[in-house]
Amino acid sequence: MTNIYSSKGSKVIKNEDNIYTLESSNSLFLSYLTNVIPNISKRNPSSIVFQSKSVMTLSQQLAHHKHGLSYEAVDGIMRQIIKQIKFFEQNQFGLLFVSPEDIIVISNDIYVIANMDAFKRENNGILVVDTPYKKDNFKSPEFHSIRSLPYRVSYKSGYYSVACVGVYCLFKVNIHDKSDIDEMLLPILQTSLYWFFKRALNKNLKERFLILI
Repeated sequence: MTNIYSSKGSKVIKNEDNIYTLESSNSLFLSYLTNVIPNISKRNPSSIVFQSKSVMTLSQQLAHHKHGLSYEAVDGIMRQIIKQIKFFEQNQFGLLFVSPEDIIVISNDIYVIANMDAFKRENNGILVVDTPYKKDNFKSPEFHSIRSLPYRVSYKSGYYSVACVGVYCLFKVNIHDKSDIDEMLLPILQTSLYWFFKRALNKNLKERFLILI
């Protein structure tokens, strides 16, 4: 057996050729996976066993693409991640943050956030940060403003983070390294992803949305 991915609340193990076990303490996550992963051969309350030609993190996949992924690929990734976030939100959980290391890629075309520590119970649109997290280039501006714990952030914090991941997938550029986001987005001006990034990267929470049309 080979450990493929591990985070607080989730683990992926390769049992043999093309056979994987995903263990999770989050029953909501397992419920979601049964609707998006084909070829599940076994499920119990804490794990699923499935067949796949490969499982890797998005970070590992991006390592093979020096100049980023295609527009169509990033569009597809964002739509899948949005679907998962909306599923969790319907069950009163919001996303704090996400990075390429938190997303697993199954059979090269199924993308899911596997780090369950990134999801928190939502209360009137608020998520409580009660443990320290490493600050990186994929977290929202309000997350970077945390100085003490516990700290309350909007459930929209995760929207900004998702867009940061999308921009990195497309351009291999970190948002926090750019002073002019509009200039960076010029190659995809007026496209669906352009407007998605403009909405999700809005620093005004009232104007920040996770919509990809």
